This record gives sequence, structure tokens and C-alpha cells, in this order.
Amino acid sequence: MEFAIITIVLICYVAVLLFYTVRSNKEIICSNCGHKYLATPRRSLANMYLLLALGLAIVVAFFDFDDFIFSILLAIAGLYYLLKEEGYKCYNCNTINQLPK
Repeated sequence: MEFAIITIVLICYVAVLLFYTVRSNKEIICSNCGHKYLATPRRSLANMYLLLALGLAIVVAFFDFDDFIFSILLAIAGLYYLLKEEGYKCYNCNTINQLPK
């Protein structure tokens, strides 16, 4: 019974994180050709990956598993997006654009 409750809580946690990530999309207008497209900010992706790693680490520790490899991989992905330079390529002309301020 405990396993089912924790699984449901983890699924809800992931759904909230995905909802947050989808809602954080920004519209970018290309400075070269004027094409409009959506981009997810790198900071939002980093937050999602780091919070997923934290949630998974808590579940693994709660159930006394010895395998933290997925938490480590998610944390590495979060750090990658946190340190990656902001820049989004236009789909039409491949110009690198920045998020609007």
C-alpha cells in the first residue's frame, strides 16, 4: 500500500514539473527573418531536471534502494542546462536569437 501511495505522489510531482516547464515557454521572434517560434528557457529545463533528481533521490532513499544512477544522470543534465549558454536557433535561417527581456 505504501508503494502505491508513493508512486501516485511521484506521478503527481512529475506532472506538476512538466506543467511548469510547458507553461514557461517563451515566444521568440527571429531578428533576421521575423519568424516566430516557441522555446523553453534553459533555466526552466535545468530546474525541472534538478527537481526530478531530488524527487527521485528521495524516493530511492525512502524505499532503501541502492541505485542512485538515475538521480545522478538527471542532476548532470540539470547542471548541463544550467551552465549552457542561452541561444535558440531559428528554424528557417539558423540565426541564433536570445530570449526577449
